[in-house]
Amino acid sequence: MAIPTLAIPRNYANDRPWNAARVDEIVNAIEAWSGQVAALAVDAGATETVTGWTLTNPLLSGAGVGLATLQYANSGNNRTITFPDPGGNDSIVYLAAAQTLTNKTITLNVTPVTANTIGASSNKLTVGDGTTAQPLLRTDTYAESSYNSVNISIGTTNDGAFADVDATNAKITFTVNCTGRYLVNFLFAYQANAAAGAIFNSLTSFRLTDSSTNSNPIEVGHGVDSDAGSGAQIVYPVNLSHVFNFGSTGSKTVKLQKQNITSTNISSRAVTASADSSITMRAHRIAD
Repeated sequence: MAIPTLAIPRNYANDRPWNAARVDEIVNAIEAWSGQVAALAVDAGATETVTGWTLTNPLLSGAGVGLATLQYANSGNNRTITFPDPGGNDSIVYLAAAQTLTNKTITLNVTPVTANTIGASSNKLTVGDGTTAQPLLRTDTYAESSYNSVNISIGTTNDGAFADVDATNAKITFTVNCTGRYLVNFLFAYQANAAAGAIFNSLTSFRLTDSSTNSNPIEVGHGVDSDAGSGAQIVYPVNLSHVFNFGSTGSKTVKLQKQNITSTNISSRAVTASADSSITMRAHRIAD
């Protein structure tokens, strides 16, 4: 904004003589001009409102020593940039900063978002056509583990209740980043042996548990007449799955448990865990 011109009402340089009236005129003009200049001044320490000012490359400073420069790329056309009321204290979203966004809706025709960039279910990303919003299905957790060092003995007598097959090796531990339903699957082989010449019967029930939820048990085994010379062996492949509904995030552990129900003339019984017959355990998220 331009500084106003000091307007002297008469040509006092060539107008002689001066008198008191003429002195008053020039004093009044200077005072009026000083008032106009003062109206343009901004007190750096005061709270003031100015209108119609144009700021060129303004620098903003806060409590620290750094300065922030506001820049605008000239598009050749006038633009109106509006900062709506956020309804409370809030911050600006930056392109390169690591920030968590809430209450956002992404419409169709956007760049796909990878599952691992999405936060917990309480802040799940929603996609829609502007009318109907649908949750974005994420299978952002997948874990796989195996054990094949040595067969795990599960005993030759009946059990009064379910017990861990092996609390260290027959389990899978994974991190739940997003609440929802997780499919957990265990693949293994069940083996029972009898001494020579005996009629034996072996029946074992297996289930999965996360210590608070148990899967439906499945029973494996049957009776066999043992050969008089070499004995007998039964081997069954087992595929056991269960969908766990996790309502919280964090580390989760699912274990394989067993309960021997029938144990007639059993010489040994095990869940096989060798190079040729390992225990394979998988977990992955399938739905909210």
